Amino acid sequence: MKQTFWKIELVIPRATAYIFEGALKSFSIATSSFEMKGSDCWQLVSYSATIPDRTSLTAAIAIAAAAAGVNEPNIICEPLPETDWLAENRASFEPKRLGKFYICPTHYKGTVPANDKVIWLDAATAFGSGEHESTAGCLLMLSRLARNFRPKRILDLGCGSGILSIAAAKNWTKKIMAVDIDPEAVKVTRANARMNGVHAYVTVKESNGLAGRWAAQAGPFDLIIANILSGPLIKLAANLAGHIERSGFIVLSGLLSHQRSAVLNAYRGHGLLLVKTYRLGDWVTLLLKRPEGVLARKA
Repeated sequence: MKQTFWKIELVIPRATAYIFEGALKSFSIATSSFEMKGSDCWQLVSYSATIPDRTSLTAAIAIAAAAAGVNEPNIICEPLPETDWLAENRASFEPKRLGKFYICPTHYKGTVPANDKVIWLDAATAFGSGEHESTAGCLLMLSRLARNFRPKRILDLGCGSGILSIAAAKNWTKKIMAVDIDPEAVKVTRANARMNGVHAYVTVKESNGLAGRWAAQAGPFDLIIANILSGPLIKLAANLAGHIERSGFIVLSGLLSHQRSAVLNAYRGHGLLLVKTYRLGDWVTLLLKRPEGVLARKA
């Protein structure tokens, strides 16, 4: 018996794509966003292996719309014709240079730049292919840090596909703890780390933030990367600040430009200083540092 897959489609303001992707996470096995030419809107397409529960789906989208401060989008939910939709999605993923990194789908047969750090990655069932501005901002920030920073212990909080852990491993070949609350992300990160030949450096763990004994045993960290949403970033400020080593750096992303001040103030309240801001479209990536001589506080 052949399995029928389902497509969920939304048209949303560009700046809200990350929020709606999160809302669809529990329903889908893969999600893609597409720019609509001549419009400030994006088409968000998510794929499900089963018929989505309409009541739950509608409620999730309503909550996301309220969080984003926009009207609820129209939801198109329909079965897909029998086709290899994931292969088609992967085929549309083209190589992309971000700083010193060159992100390539595994089907790519062209030449890769000799001096770039190549990351082989397919569009799959966990977030993070370098296409989204928040991920791109993190990769650019890691490129900047690699010029004169040599961390020994690195944390990738909310690792998704593992792209940032892989980038960090290729930068520094040091121990990296990759953490995500989603078991699928843990699985995908492990596979991608192995495919890129950095699995010896990347330890992957399913965890809700820094909860658990593992955080105290693995940290404090010289570098923490957290590409999640502004709300969780603010809630985690004390915890992240408590696990960063003196003279360590924190890279924060997944926040919109109007959320920058709130997130930054939360971390300044724990002694961290702003070093650099990257803005790509409506998305912001922050680089923060703990000043010399200020010890990490366990939170």
